[in-house]
Amino acid sequence: MDLIHPDDVPEMVAVWNELLAEGEGYDVVNRFMCADRQYRWFHTSADVIRDDAGNRIAFHGVMLDTTPLKAVEMALQQSEQEMQRLMDTVPTIIWSTSPDGNTVFTNKVARELT
Repeated sequence: MDLIHPDDVPEMVAVWNELLAEGEGYDVVNRFMCADRQYRWFHTSADVIRDDAGNRIAFHGVMLDTTPLKAVEMALQQSEQEMQRLMDTVPTIIWSTSPDGNTVFTNKVARELT
């Protein structure tokens, strides 16, 4: 647990406890401290290995470093938030719908009037 980012420890404790209590595996994304003492994002999948009688004999897992993907996701989220703030300052209705008619975007003025 010393290698898990402090903000991610509660989730990982819960996931691990569930796995130990007869869970079948897990799939999570969280931060781990690497050898350079920097945290990186990892997508971890683990599963239970059973013998022929169905007894749990091991846990096997795979950890994929997804730090570059997470950085792109966070940059996109920040860009979207900045665009929302910008569109919310425009004193007219701005909206967008998908081809099936579902609302994709509305600015503050549109939300306040509808």
